[in-house]
Amino acid sequence: PLTQALGVLRGGEVLLARFEIQRLVGRGGMSLVYAARDRVREEVVALKFLSPALLADGDAVTRFQAEARISIRLRHPHIVQVQD
Repeated sequence: PLTQALGVLRGGEVLLARFEIQRLVGRGGMSLVYAARDRVREEVVALKFLSPALLADGDAVTRFQAEARISIRLRHPHIVQVQD
């Protein structure tokens, strides 16, 4: 998968011919979050990736995927909406 090739991304890099990385905005215990410009939707988005150090940890990958599935269903004005 694409995320296996990802380390820390630099501003200006383009992923999937769609997302232009602007900058790293956050780093947590499990993930990295980047601000990026979505070339299709023409808006700024946040991209969250599992930390490269955890890609070989099957449990971490499973938890990250579960978080994504749960986040997709959440609807609240104070929670960021998952787009894709």
